[in-house]
Amino acid sequence: MSVPAIIVEDEPLSRAFLKNLLAEFCPQINVIATASSENEATELIVSLKPALVFMDIELQQGTGFAVLQRTRHMEYYIVFTTALDYSGIRSLRFSGVPYIQKPIDFESLQTIINEMECGNTTGKGKIAKEHLLHTLDHSNRPAYLLVFTADGPQYVQLDDIIYLQASNNDTVFHLKEDTITAKGLQIKELEKLLDDISFFRPHPDFIIQLNKVAATLSSEAASVRLLNEVVIPVSPKKESELKQKLLTNQA
Repeated sequence: MSVPAIIVEDEPLSRAFLKNLLAEFCPQINVIATASSENEATELIVSLKPALVFMDIELQQGTGFAVLQRTRHMEYYIVFTTALDYSGIRSLRFSGVPYIQKPIDFESLQTIINEMECGNTTGKGKIAKEHLLHTLDHSNRPAYLLVFTADGPQYVQLDDIIYLQASNNDTVFHLKEDTITAKGLQIKELEKLLDDISFFRPHPDFIIQLNKVAATLSSEAASVRLLNEVVIPVSPKKESELKQKLLTNQA
């Protein structure tokens, strides 16, 4: 079945390259229009009602995120394409909205299309869009993080996290009312992802939520007691930074 799609890309060569890749490796995708600016993309999405939109994040005139916000009432599956670094795609990582980093290769493209077909069937694509829109509407501050457990994908509310614990290549999420294990998600990746969102890694094996700290404990080995009474060790080289983080978080 043909899937009507729009490509939003301000670089002509990148636009043509993606269109050619789709024609060769994803023939079920029918590119019905292309756009190079925020306004043009918004108008085309509203008028043509595509099922799929490939959206560059940074446009010379506007942004792909703004297009999404302006067309939030439209139902379409969105795939962001970007050359931005990790910090530029953090909001996508939290929400689970799919993205492809440039330069785009056919294997990544085919994987995304397969995910789209599964997402459309289960509604996951729509849920991911809603989470991203919530983040964009709140000054890019996410409320949930998508993780993958043994039972499948799950959105974790950030405010429910008390602390995270490394478990080989996985991470155990200790929540207010539950404990889950995020498969294939290392704690070092979470440290980078949660930076500047009221989380801190005081020890190689742990990340704590700063507003869940009940007390700092002074002894030969520094530690903190969390609201759930769990005591987390603090590495000596992290002591002063943790104190500063706690003061800043309380301000």
